[in-house]
Amino acid sequence: MLAFYVLSAAMVAIALAFLLLPLLRPASGPSASNTSSGMRAKLALLKQMHADGLLDESEFQRRRGELSEALLATLDTPALAPSPNKLTLVVAVGLLVLLPVLVMGLYRTVGTPQGLSFGPSARVATAAAAAVAQDASSDPAGPAASTELSEAAKGLKARLESAPEDGQGWMLLGRTYLQLQDWKSARDAYREAVKRLPPDAEMLAQYAEALGLADRPKAPPPEAEVQVDAALKLDPLNQRALWLKGIFRRIAGDVPGALKVWESLLSQLPAGEAVTGGLIEQINPLRIELGQAPLPMPQTQPASEATAAATPPAAVQPLPAAAAPDSAKGEDGISVQIDISPALKAQLSPNDVLFVFAKAEAGPPMPLAIQRLAATSLPLTVQLDDSTAMMPNLKLSMFPRVIVGARVSKSGVATAQAGDFQVLSAALDQPFAGPLQLVIADVVK
Repeated sequence: MLAFYVLSAAMVAIALAFLLLPLLRPASGPSASNTSSGMRAKLALLKQMHADGLLDESEFQRRRGELSEALLATLDTPALAPSPNKLTLVVAVGLLVLLPVLVMGLYRTVGTPQGLSFGPSARVATAAAAAVAQDASSDPAGPAASTELSEAAKGLKARLESAPEDGQGWMLLGRTYLQLQDWKSARDAYREAVKRLPPDAEMLAQYAEALGLADRPKAPPPEAEVQVDAALKLDPLNQRALWLKGIFRRIAGDVPGALKVWESLLSQLPAGEAVTGGLIEQINPLRIELGQAPLPMPQTQPASEATAAATPPAAVQPLPAAAAPDSAKGEDGISVQIDISPALKAQLSPNDVLFVFAKAEAGPPMPLAIQRLAATSLPLTVQLDDSTAMMPNLKLSMFPRVIVGARVSKSGVATAQAGDFQVLSAALDQPFAGPLQLVIADVVK
């Protein structure tokens, strides 16, 4: 950047020199040729006057001699050149000094300084800018795209080391790292951008996303929700911030708060799109947990298991998997064989709901994986893995130790209520060889 400014200023100064030299050059006296021409004209006039009889011979010779002496004096003693005008000199020097500075200042204000580079990194940064125009939370397009983005990130980071005050560059680097799923580097880059740029809702939401992802498998740090709240203060309708706010509230165990935020987000989305159906699949387990009727899935979406929750409880189907970026199972998952004691089995009713779940021994209170079935189908075997995750960013395979439980809910709500039947396992190390055998024999007090 400094090299560009120095070179540009030098070029402007050189151009100004050609324009200002005439102002600085002293004005010269009459040239010898001009003086000779004047003298010849005067001599011709004298000859004409002598021929016409206006001058006698003696007067003609006298004046001719004076003219010759004047010509010799002019040639022997050239006229002194006047010094340049002081005002002209001040103007010339002022333009020479100030104009390059003004040009550079104007370029820095309305130009694109971050696009300057004297190496191949400018082309790489351009490729990165185009690539991260997609949603930063999506997966890279493939090995070639990942390699290109990695090179883009390296080139951009190297440039920012020499120009650390470029806030836009830091934000672009953060988005690139999000695309590469390098969460910690994205977090660090966004932290630099937030220091240098005016508050912006989308930038703060992306920073909060990076903060949460960088700390996995632990729960997001409090700073992440602080940034989300700041984003929503600037733009209450920012969709990324609303989505993250719902996640943070859900992880904190604030089911009503998460539901309120996500339903606010749902009101902004057009009906019939895939993202709308995915959000409803996140909302419905919360509504069911609070004893509310689930929302119908969009008509344009294929019928999913989420719509089964709207049917009578006796026909309840397994809880749908969360709208995660992929539906692949964890490495192994946990196979759970569940039975119920004869005494409690005799107390089952057709409307009872069975929840089978796994939660982290140390981590967020919400289940990492869950299945919802009809309690009357006991005994049965259930598979818990990443495909049954409740949240896209909290999966069973992310936690080394988990607790598995099974609960018969009399109310149809997932949280434990007095009178429910349940069993909880001891903490299990993952991967778990299994199968895990559980027998429901306790009554919730």
